[in-house]
Amino acid sequence: MSNKSLDILAISDFHFIDKAINDCTIEKRVTTLGPILLRKALFRLKLLGIEPGLIIMLGDMVNNGEAENAALDLACLAAEANSCGIPCLSIPGNHDKDQAEFSRIFNCPPGLHEIGGYGFYVFHDEVGAGDITTRPGKALAELELIAQSHPGLPLVALQHNPIFPHIQSEYPYMPANVETIRKSYQQAGVILSLSGHYHPGQDLINHNGVAYHTVPAICESPFSFSLIRLRGYEAQIEPHSLKLPTPGLADVHCHTQYAYCAEEITAEKNIEIASRLGLGKLYLTEHAYHLYLLQQEAWAFENGCAPWQVDNNISGRALRERYGRMDEYRKYVSNLRKRFPQTGFGLEVDLLADGSLFLSSEDREGWDILIGAIHYVPVNKDAGLSPAEIDEVFLRQNELMLQHPVQVLAHPFRWYRRAGLPAPRHLYPVLAEMLAKANVAAEINFHTNNPDPLFILECTRRKVKLVFGTDSHNSMEVGELTPHLRLLASVEK
Repeated sequence: MSNKSLDILAISDFHFIDKAINDCTIEKRVTTLGPILLRKALFRLKLLGIEPGLIIMLGDMVNNGEAENAALDLACLAAEANSCGIPCLSIPGNHDKDQAEFSRIFNCPPGLHEIGGYGFYVFHDEVGAGDITTRPGKALAELELIAQSHPGLPLVALQHNPIFPHIQSEYPYMPANVETIRKSYQQAGVILSLSGHYHPGQDLINHNGVAYHTVPAICESPFSFSLIRLRGYEAQIEPHSLKLPTPGLADVHCHTQYAYCAEEITAEKNIEIASRLGLGKLYLTEHAYHLYLLQQEAWAFENGCAPWQVDNNISGRALRERYGRMDEYRKYVSNLRKRFPQTGFGLEVDLLADGSLFLSSEDREGWDILIGAIHYVPVNKDAGLSPAEIDEVFLRQNELMLQHPVQVLAHPFRWYRRAGLPAPRHLYPVLAEMLAKANVAAEINFHTNNPDPLFILECTRRKVKLVFGTDSHNSMEVGELTPHLRLLASVEK
């Protein structure tokens, strides 16, 4: 028995192409999203409350390691993995070609790596003509020596090619000396063998005391990866897929590179991600005040409020002089519509102090959706208002917003969370009733937010429409509706 435990993200076969001068002729392979898919896999686990202690990438990182600039694509994936702050082990695949260069870029030489009380042996198998792979005798012997010199260390074998069960195919998926490899694992007491390469993957199976698992290719739908849960000498596998389980879903709230708060995102990439992950409809809805104001004006705060919100001189000048980027953005959206007719476009709009929208009359038309947002409530934190008085101001802001032609109310009650105030559950039925009367949808939004199922329940009781919004500011968030679906499922029980 052992009290060791380790959670591992295992991901394989990116076949990533970005800077490399190379084309992939296999249509089902999505070769453009490599680093984003890694980021999204980690984000999915985070949403599920899982923080892996190790990342294992099982080869074929790029589509052709001999192509010009392929090393730049390898470096891009390595940089993404390193930015996570989690130990990472990377195994070269037959497409990655130069194993020495691969090891240098990923800083992961072959041999034993001890992490979290487990021993991970990284194998660099020899790849010959026709992709026929062979395990060198030296590596076989070293594994046996490690097992003898590290008694009690649970060993995990990592390689690109599957080892078990047998794959009947003209293509040599398995090493030529696979029977010898299996025997070596049995003799060394290997608890788990992890592989990639075979794109459909293979479920966990035990054979002669060794557990084997082949991780599916992340580059092909449904974009699968594995959560490996090591508990003592036992291995559990949880399969995950990034593609949405329910077809036809819509994300009404996704930002673009025009948001000052965007971290790493572009409209075109958002559209590609949404399409690949099976989203029925994506709406790109940008902050209107980010388009009217310069960044330093948009980000100015005093006592929890924005000066542009309470000072009509600032907002009025921006609307009159149009020195911001609204005209530029409208032109940009017009071009996007021609290229992506299935995508919706809108604005996320805020109130000014007089209750009007920070949106000029000439900019109200031509959008598929307007989302009303209460980002700032004109409450002076030093004024000593009682909780009841704060609630009154907040409800008044929502009342004013719902008088405008908005179809969705963004992240209801998030303002309380950001202001460090407790969730006002006594207001849930009040706001739900306001939404029902105004025929405005409530947005389920998890961006820096944790929607309360009790508010969703109040909305469903009043037949308030519910919509999903990722409020994406980073490409890892685009189309990630797992928490939204889980919340709805919990309310329906």
